[in-house]
Amino acid sequence: MLASGAEATTTGWRQFLFLSLVALSLLAPRPSAATPALQVAALRDGESVRVDGVLDEPIWDRAEVVSGLVGTRPSEGFTPRGPTRIRVAASATHLYVSWEARWDEPTRVRANYSRREDINQDDQVAIYLDPFGDGRRAYVFWLNPLGIQQDLVITAEGGFNAAWDTLWDSAGRVVDEGYDVEIAIPFRSIRFPRGVTPNWKVLFKRKFTAHREYASWPATRRDLGPELQQYASLEGIAPERSGIGLEVNGSVVGRASQTRDGDSGELTWVEPSFPETVDPGFGLKWQATPSLALNATLNPDFSQVEADPDQIDNNLRFALAVPERRAFFVEGNELFDRKLLYTRSVVDPLYGVKLSGKQGPLSVAVLHAMDESPAGSFVRERPTPGFTSEDVDGARSFVTYASLGYDLGRRSKVSLAWSDKEVLKDGELHSSYHGLKLAGTFAIDSITTLASGVGLSESGREGGERLLGPMGFLSVEREARNYEVGVGVMAFSPGYRAENAYFTSPDRLQADLWGERSFDFDAALRRLELSGSYSLIARGLGPEERLKKESANTSLELEALFAGNMRASVEATFWQQRYGGADLEGKYVELEILNRGHHIVHAGLGGGLGEAIRYADASLTFQREVNLWLELRPLRRLQVHLFAAVDFLGTEAEDLERLLIYRARVIAPITRALSFRLIAQGRTGEGLSVERDLVESASRLDLSALVTLSPSPGTAIHLGYGQRLVWGLEGDVTTESRDIFIKASGLLRL
Repeated sequence: MLASGAEATTTGWRQFLFLSLVALSLLAPRPSAATPALQVAALRDGESVRVDGVLDEPIWDRAEVVSGLVGTRPSEGFTPRGPTRIRVAASATHLYVSWEARWDEPTRVRANYSRREDINQDDQVAIYLDPFGDGRRAYVFWLNPLGIQQDLVITAEGGFNAAWDTLWDSAGRVVDEGYDVEIAIPFRSIRFPRGVTPNWKVLFKRKFTAHREYASWPATRRDLGPELQQYASLEGIAPERSGIGLEVNGSVVGRASQTRDGDSGELTWVEPSFPETVDPGFGLKWQATPSLALNATLNPDFSQVEADPDQIDNNLRFALAVPERRAFFVEGNELFDRKLLYTRSVVDPLYGVKLSGKQGPLSVAVLHAMDESPAGSFVRERPTPGFTSEDVDGARSFVTYASLGYDLGRRSKVSLAWSDKEVLKDGELHSSYHGLKLAGTFAIDSITTLASGVGLSESGREGGERLLGPMGFLSVEREARNYEVGVGVMAFSPGYRAENAYFTSPDRLQADLWGERSFDFDAALRRLELSGSYSLIARGLGPEERLKKESANTSLELEALFAGNMRASVEATFWQQRYGGADLEGKYVELEILNRGHHIVHAGLGGGLGEAIRYADASLTFQREVNLWLELRPLRRLQVHLFAAVDFLGTEAEDLERLLIYRARVIAPITRALSFRLIAQGRTGEGLSVERDLVESASRLDLSALVTLSPSPGTAIHLGYGQRLVWGLEGDVTTESRDIFIKASGLLRL
């Protein structure tokens, strides 16, 4: 068992400091590399490119050819499994790119008709664009061999905005030796500096999915620092403004639903009302400059029909497992500090305005919204006065966020952010939250980064109890070619809050150490990775409390990547936890095997066993779990995903708890724009306690069907149906609810 009090905490800190010194001793200078350049071919007057995947336009004969891609993952420097020829051209309004991707094994080309973004199991090509040329942010455009699109925004700090969607044209076709792809990106679909000498940067990638290999031009190396700062120069870009920079986005959702009446037990239709039955929304975007945008919205749609609902619970007030898809919140999201603004906490905004962009080294992000159904505090163990679920019930809130960032050199940055939330109830100010944070990231050398910051918050009920508290953090991370190490410390006082963010645990002093070492091979075993982490959490930072260790976790993982895209991993975790006044400890071992080597069948098997906490009575018990998933693509226009997991808690001498979770998903893209999706998912169990989020009568099955017509991002029609079935111990199956909806949205550029 654990030692207690200051002695246990001191022992943990000694271990942490020793391991930290070992990690930081790996610091050493690294070499730099020269920057290659690519000249863009200019379209002549009257010349155009028809984006059809057939590379027969004269411009492609004149354009400079990029070839000689070099393998970057799983190892570095290998020769890819087929040649690639890339050409780039531009007009005053568009950037054009073409790929001729060839395979040494042409029958291995993976290309499926899929919904937009769902191409990760296909062969792919990509262009990474950094219009500012400062290595801070890049727009990423991936395509499969049939031209199906995927786009996102990435940042040098490792962040990304996968929900970002923009308008661009693409087409592709499979040929005997591989595939050809052609795209046109309107300059107004991305942000770029204006009035300065162009300094665009570019990176091209290709993914060989059958072998889980990546190649790029220029060749990047992990020991030269962030990939974003190893791009090639893209010369000859001279974009002009097109249109007046205005985008109008409107949507309307119609719903009809049945619920079971508590008195009669019959399914009854919910009476039509506004906005529950017919819910319109409106959005406006003005690109004030090519790098600065102003957004406004009225009643944006909260539905998540654009994403698969993988969580078992449907219709959650805020869906933690589903990505943000509301266009207003997605725009420029990478410029906001997510530790101060979690956009899903703005549940039902009536209106919102936002300004985001960059001018030179200065970046700005401002948001203000009025929420008609504000979320309560995510902190549960020490409730925030004025922000409990009872406080926000029937209330409204005003959410405000503002930040300024300034780039220092190539990799350093400082930022100042302000976050504010005011809850109004019965027309009066009920409670408020104010938060301020100063943070920075600083490059020690090309592969070593130090991050630090301090913050202060004040929150609580107006005229009542108020909380005031600081926070701080410091971390150092180093990522080289075949290893990564990091160490970090963060502290949150008992009074610190972040009510606009997903912040759950104040009064915490946490220390973390992590590392990874990889080994590359040119054999059946392609790559071997050994990683480990150590985390120590202590509580009691208040002036009248004693610091006491709450938990400590040590994790070790070994992962092997084999030829043929098979991966196996084993992870052992040694944990210590104080819960319910008891000091508990144990170990848990997990195993996972995945095989994506075949183009029709992908399969995975995983499981784990070890000690676990029975939260109902704060006792130590034993847990076993097994999960299996299967993905079938028998046709280019059909996908079938199957998943099942069974979890046992307890021993033979105890009352066993069993939980079964299952999911089946069928996706049938009819064309690039039209698709059908069917999902059946549910759970059932025996002897389950309320603490495990189940009771004996809560077994259920959720069915949902969705037909989508989406010719382009922002323009779509969705028709959906959902039904929930429940049953108890006697096996009687009843329909608990039924929902039908239609959503239409449109995007117009002026």
